[in-house]
Amino acid sequence: MELSAEEKAMNGAPEGELFEVTVLPREALETSGNAVSPADELRTVVLPALTASLETPWNVVFDALTSLRRILVYHPHVVTSNNIEALVPGIEKAIRNLRSVLAKNAICCAEDLFLKCSAELNLSQTAVDTLCLSLLDSCASNVAKALRAASALALDQAVLTGPTAKLIPALASRSSAKNADVAEAAMVYCEKAVRALSSGPGSISTFAIDLDLARILPGLHFGVNAKSVKCKKAAKSCCVLLASSLTQAKFEAKIDEHCAGLTALQKQELKGAATAAMPAVKLDKAAAEAERKARMSAFKKKAASQGS
Repeated sequence: MELSAEEKAMNGAPEGELFEVTVLPREALETSGNAVSPADELRTVVLPALTASLETPWNVVFDALTSLRRILVYHPHVVTSNNIEALVPGIEKAIRNLRSVLAKNAICCAEDLFLKCSAELNLSQTAVDTLCLSLLDSCASNVAKALRAASALALDQAVLTGPTAKLIPALASRSSAKNADVAEAAMVYCEKAVRALSSGPGSISTFAIDLDLARILPGLHFGVNAKSVKCKKAAKSCCVLLASSLTQAKFEAKIDEHCAGLTALQKQELKGAATAAMPAVKLDKAAAEAERKARMSAFKKKAASQGS
């Protein structure tokens, strides 16, 4: 019997064997899962399973993801930037796996990875792009509800503790996705990330100067012209926040510089989005700050409960 392409992509368990696995919440992860040290576990269990050039049995990948999650939570000091660069493609591949239990564990792994970005880890732009792309694709309505929910939590974690300056261009560039759910999620989370960078702890008023506007501004053009009301509103809010940071004149100059592919009318529309949405964004600013404080408080409580 010939297997279909989807059946081949399932990477199922070996014939005749069944595996019972559970995706553990972060607080249920044990401090150590093997007799070996965390460094050895990373080297002998995690890296071989998630960087293998040949297909690896799904249960081996699942266990490796759980091991990596445990290491990230309890022993992040053993994970280097080079390790992460090597592991991210394997995590992304697992997120896209048709076996939902494996995909969910990989999404949780991405969430734990972003959790540690606030202090211990430094993700490259390529790694952030790869993870964001797969997480956003998991927000599509044709994806299982449990995976959509898990992806939303991972993206929320990325906005809260991830490398926000790298997150914004990764999200904005996905606003042109053909799938409306993906495009909307990209723009909504882009706005959350811009707000976090503009009003979060240690934020500076000129935050937009260091952003990759060459990727962000074309993405905002797609958002401003989206059919989705949420997408359109989020894009306009981003325009206001960026214009407030750069000044309106410099914001318009950046549009001229980085949006050469747009017509004069389209450029004018994007420039006008900042001023047209200004009153609404000002009204929302207090609510956004309250939301940020509530999320940070919840995050600190969760971190404290894990440490106790």
